[in-house]
Amino acid sequence: MHHITRARKEHGAKLVVVDPYRTKTAEIADVHLDPRPGTDGALACAVMHVLLREGFTDRDYLARHTDFSTALESHLASRTPEWAAEITGVKATRIEGFARMYGAAKRSWIRLGYGFSRSRNGAANVHAVSCLPAMTGAWQHKGGGATASLSGTFVVDMTLIEGLDAIDHTTRALDMSRLGAVLTGDASDLAGGPPVTAMLIQNTNPMAVAPDSGLVHAGFARDDLFVCVHEQFMTDTARMADIVLPATTFLEHDDVYTSYGHTFLQLGPKVIEPVGEARSNHEVLCGLATRLGARIRDSR
Repeated sequence: MHHITRARKEHGAKLVVVDPYRTKTAEIADVHLDPRPGTDGALACAVMHVLLREGFTDRDYLARHTDFSTALESHLASRTPEWAAEITGVKATRIEGFARMYGAAKRSWIRLGYGFSRSRNGAANVHAVSCLPAMTGAWQHKGGGATASLSGTFVVDMTLIEGLDAIDHTTRALDMSRLGAVLTGDASDLAGGPPVTAMLIQNTNPMAVAPDSGLVHAGFARDDLFVCVHEQFMTDTARMADIVLPATTFLEHDDVYTSYGHTFLQLGPKVIEPVGEARSNHEVLCGLATRLGARIRDSR
C-alpha cells in the first residue's frame, strides 16, 4: 500500500478494487466494484465496450501491437454495461463510471489477482481483463499495463535442487491439471503409456484442488492405485493414501522464497529441528533416489 498511498498523494491516483468481498483494501478504495464471483470477464467486456464507444482506445497501438480485429469490435458492440449488469450484479452506471475513469488514465495499471482465475471461466476472465491495458495503450507508458505475478523476476538456477541435469527426457511427463483423466485411464492424457498405478504426492492436495473433482475422486478410489502422501496435515488427499509420511514445516528446514508480488528473494533458515520423524521434501527424494540405485553424475 505504500506505493498506492504515494501515488494518491503525489499524482492524484485513484485506487479501484474489483472484488466480490468488502475486503480491508476495498474499504479504503476510491471505487469498489463487487461483481458476482466468476463474472469478471463480462465486466471487462463491458468496460471495453465503453472504451470503444467513447473514444478511449488507442487504435494506433492496437494496430501495431495487438490482434484486435473488426470481428472483436463487432462482438463487443453488444456487450453493453446494461448487458454486463445483468450478469455481474454491478449497476450499469457504475461500470460506465469506472470505464471512463480507466480510459482517461493513460498510465493505468492493473494488479491481476488470483482468485478470479480459479473458477470455471477463470482463463477467459483473466484473458478479458488483461486486454484492457492493450485497448488503451497503457503498456507504452512507464508504470502502465498490468501484472499478474512477479515470480518471473527471480532467475534462480534450480539445477541442483531439481536435478535438471539428470532428467531422462524419454520418461513421459503427465499434466497434473488433468489428474482426474489420468487416473481414470484417458488414453490421450496417459500419453500412450500404461495406467498410473503409484504416486508420491508432495506440496499439493489434488483431492481438493485438482480440476474435475468427480474424476479425481474416482481415480483415487481405485483399488489398484498405491498412493504415498508426504504431508504435514491429514488433508483430503492424505486420507486416501496407503502411506502418509510426516513432512517438515517451514520452521524445520532451511528454504529460499521467491514472491508473486514483490521483488525480494528471501532466506528462511530453520528455527527448530524436525519434530518426530518429519523429513523435508529434499531428504525424502534423496532417500528414495538412493534406494532406487541413483548415482551422482560426474559433470566434470
